[in-house]
Amino acid sequence: MRERLVRTLGALVLGVALAPLAASAQDAAPAQGAAPAPPPPSPLGVQPVESGWMAAPDIKFGSIDHRTATFVGGYAGWVTDRTFLVGGGAYWLANGHDGTEMAYGGLVLEWMARTDRRIGFGARALIGGGEATMPISYAVRYGRDTPVVVPHDDIHFGGHHGDHGPGGPPPPLSNGRALRSDTFFITEPQANLLVNLTDWCRLNAGVGYRLVGAANDIDDRLRGASGTIAVQFGGGSN
Repeated sequence: MRERLVRTLGALVLGVALAPLAASAQDAAPAQGAAPAPPPPSPLGVQPVESGWMAAPDIKFGSIDHRTATFVGGYAGWVTDRTFLVGGGAYWLANGHDGTEMAYGGLVLEWMARTDRRIGFGARALIGGGEATMPISYAVRYGRDTPVVVPHDDIHFGGHHGDHGPGGPPPPLSNGRALRSDTFFITEPQANLLVNLTDWCRLNAGVGYRLVGAANDIDDRLRGASGTIAVQFGGGSN
């Protein structure tokens, strides 16, 4: 009798202990015909690459031959992921003096950061060539010890019969000046500050240096620091 009572109590205790586990397993099993639960979201996402054409009118300020120089022009190209531009640009000297003229252009590469923020930064470089015309003295062009050959047998300055007026005789021809034109190679790196006005328009201001070579006698007069202000349109949107 005692053994039967012990077995009955043991079975009752075991049943009470296992009842919550059975109920939990039944709740976890999906109902017959119910749709399966959706899978958890993947931690990896695919973001579209924002690319497009961009154009930028540009004004450059600097100096040519120790005088203030203003260049007008611009550049355009394809922007990948709102970060890297590959294109081309061209510029012309707008305020030449004493016959000075200059124009250049070439490949433009630009890197831009934080284009999705109000303030960003970047760098740009132009690599190409151009042509310039500048006044140059006879002494520099031909050498100080080289006599200037006069193509005519008789040249008179001032009045007749050797009368040169109250100013005296004219200066020697070696002190004269002529215009010299030459082509050149140019590379113009610069650092930029970006002010993003809208998704498709930003202000680009920078400081750079104009490196000029392969222009005989005048390349050192074409080099110099420059500041630029450009307005960029396009290049992708948020």
